[in-house]
Amino acid sequence: MLEYSFEIAGVPAGNARKMLEAIKGDELLAGGSGLSVYDDLTEALRSGRTKDVQGEIDRLMTAGKDAGSIKSKITGAVKDEYLAGSRYDREKLEKMLLGLRADGTALYEEKTFANWVKQAEKAAETPKSDPWAGLR
Repeated sequence: MLEYSFEIAGVPAGNARKMLEAIKGDELLAGGSGLSVYDDLTEALRSGRTKDVQGEIDRLMTAGKDAGSIKSKITGAVKDEYLAGSRYDREKLEKMLLGLRADGTALYEEKTFANWVKQAEKAAETPKSDPWAGLR
Protein backbone atom coordinates (compact mmCIF):
# COMPACT_ATOMS: atom_id res chain seq x y z
CA MET A 1 0.00 0.00 0.00
CA LEU A 2 2.78 2.40 0.95
CA GLU A 3 4.57 1.58 -2.29
CA TYR A 4 1.67 2.97 -4.29
CA SER A 5 1.65 6.15 -2.24
CA PHE A 6 5.23 6.81 -3.29
CA GLU A 7 4.33 6.26 -6.94
CA ILE A 8 1.42 8.66 -6.72
CA ALA A 9 3.66 11.24 -5.04
CA GLY A 10 6.10 10.96 -7.94
CA VAL A 11 8.97 9.41 -5.98
CA PRO A 12 11.23 7.44 -8.34
CA ALA A 13 10.86 3.66 -7.89
CA GLY A 14 14.47 3.17 -6.75
CA ASN A 15 14.18 5.82 -4.04
CA ALA A 16 10.82 4.48 -2.93
CA ARG A 17 12.31 1.00 -2.53
CA LYS A 18 15.15 2.37 -0.41
CA MET A 19 12.72 4.33 1.75
CA LEU A 20 10.54 1.25 2.28
CA GLU A 21 13.57 -0.87 3.19
CA ALA A 22 14.63 1.72 5.76
CA ILE A 23 11.14 1.82 7.26
CA LYS A 24 10.90 -1.97 7.36
CA GLY A 25 14.41 -2.20 8.81
CA ASP A 26 13.48 0.13 11.67
CA GLU A 27 10.32 -1.90 12.34
CA LEU A 28 12.28 -5.15 12.40
CA LEU A 29 14.93 -3.60 14.62
CA ALA A 30 12.21 -2.47 17.00
CA GLY A 31 10.71 -5.94 17.07
CA GLY A 32 7.41 -4.98 15.47
CA SER A 33 5.21 -2.02 14.73
CA GLY A 34 4.33 0.57 17.32
CA LEU A 35 7.70 0.32 19.05
CA SER A 36 10.72 2.56 18.81
CA VAL A 37 14.13 1.20 17.91
CA TYR A 38 15.31 2.92 21.08
CA ASP A 39 12.88 1.19 23.50
CA ASP A 40 15.42 -1.45 24.52
CA LEU A 41 18.00 1.28 25.10
CA THR A 42 15.59 3.06 27.42
CA GLU A 43 14.94 -0.20 29.28
CA ALA A 44 18.69 -0.78 29.63
CA LEU A 45 19.09 2.73 31.05
CA ARG A 46 16.41 2.00 33.63
CA SER A 47 18.36 -1.08 34.71
CA GLY A 48 21.35 1.13 35.54
CA ARG A 49 23.83 -1.46 34.27
CA THR A 50 26.52 -0.04 32.01
CA LYS A 51 27.02 -3.40 30.32
CA ASP A 52 23.35 -3.58 29.26
CA VAL A 53 23.33 -0.01 27.97
CA GLN A 54 26.59 -0.55 26.08
CA GLY A 55 25.12 -3.67 24.47
CA GLU A 56 22.15 -1.67 23.23
CA ILE A 57 24.43 1.08 21.91
CA ASP A 58 26.47 -1.52 20.03
CA ARG A 59 23.27 -3.04 18.59
CA LEU A 60 22.03 0.35 17.41
CA MET A 61 25.41 1.25 15.89
CA THR A 62 25.44 -2.08 14.03
CA ALA A 63 21.96 -1.26 12.75
CA GLY A 64 23.28 2.00 11.27
CA LYS A 65 22.19 4.53 13.86
CA ASP A 66 24.63 7.37 14.44
CA ALA A 67 26.28 8.13 17.77
CA GLY A 68 24.70 11.59 17.95
CA SER A 69 21.14 10.31 17.81
CA ILE A 70 21.90 7.58 20.34
CA LYS A 71 23.45 10.13 22.71
CA SER A 72 20.41 12.40 22.30
CA LYS A 73 18.08 9.55 23.25
CA ILE A 74 20.19 8.69 26.28
CA THR A 75 20.37 12.32 27.38
CA GLY A 76 16.62 12.71 26.97
CA ALA A 77 16.06 9.65 29.13
CA VAL A 78 18.43 10.49 31.99
CA LYS A 79 18.95 14.25 32.20
CA ASP A 80 15.86 15.09 34.26
CA GLU A 81 16.54 12.15 36.58
CA TYR A 82 20.15 13.34 36.97
CA LEU A 83 19.14 16.90 37.82
CA ALA A 84 16.49 15.77 40.31
CA GLY A 85 18.72 13.16 41.95
CA SER A 86 20.74 13.22 45.12
CA ARG A 87 24.53 13.38 45.06
CA TYR A 88 24.63 9.57 45.22
CA ASP A 89 22.17 9.24 42.31
CA ARG A 90 24.17 11.71 40.24
CA GLU A 91 27.46 9.93 40.91
CA LYS A 92 25.88 6.60 39.95
CA LEU A 93 24.54 8.02 36.66
CA GLU A 94 27.83 9.77 35.91
CA LYS A 95 29.76 6.54 36.41
CA MET A 96 27.45 4.70 34.02
CA LEU A 97 27.38 7.43 31.36
CA LEU A 98 31.15 8.00 31.45
CA GLY A 99 31.65 4.32 30.65
CA LEU A 100 29.59 4.41 27.45
CA ARG A 101 31.32 4.33 24.07
CA ALA A 102 30.23 4.53 20.45
CA ASP A 103 32.79 3.61 17.81
CA GLY A 104 35.47 3.67 20.51
CA THR A 105 34.71 7.27 21.49
CA ALA A 106 33.28 8.25 24.86
CA LEU A 107 29.74 9.60 24.58
CA TYR A 108 29.97 11.71 27.74
CA GLU A 109 32.62 13.77 29.52
CA GLU A 110 32.73 15.23 33.03
CA LYS A 111 31.97 18.70 31.68
CA THR A 112 28.67 17.43 30.24
CA PHE A 113 27.21 17.02 33.71
CA ALA A 114 28.50 20.41 34.87
CA ASN A 115 26.80 21.97 31.83
CA TRP A 116 23.50 20.24 32.65
CA VAL A 117 23.57 21.66 36.17
CA LYS A 118 24.58 25.11 34.93
CA GLN A 119 21.76 25.15 32.37
CA ALA A 120 19.23 24.04 35.00
CA GLU A 121 20.38 26.75 37.42
CA LYS A 122 20.22 29.38 34.69
CA ALA A 123 16.70 28.26 33.73
CA ALA A 124 15.62 28.46 37.39
CA GLU A 125 17.00 32.00 37.69
CA THR A 126 15.24 33.29 34.60
CA PRO A 127 12.03 34.94 35.79
CA LYS A 128 8.90 33.66 34.15
CA SER A 129 6.99 36.37 32.37
CA ASP A 130 3.45 36.98 33.57
CA PRO A 131 1.17 37.39 30.55
CA TRP A 132 -1.48 39.01 32.77
CA ALA A 133 0.84 41.55 34.41
CA GLY A 134 -0.18 44.36 32.05
CA LEU A 135 -3.86 43.88 32.84
CA ARG A 136 -3.51 44.25 36.60
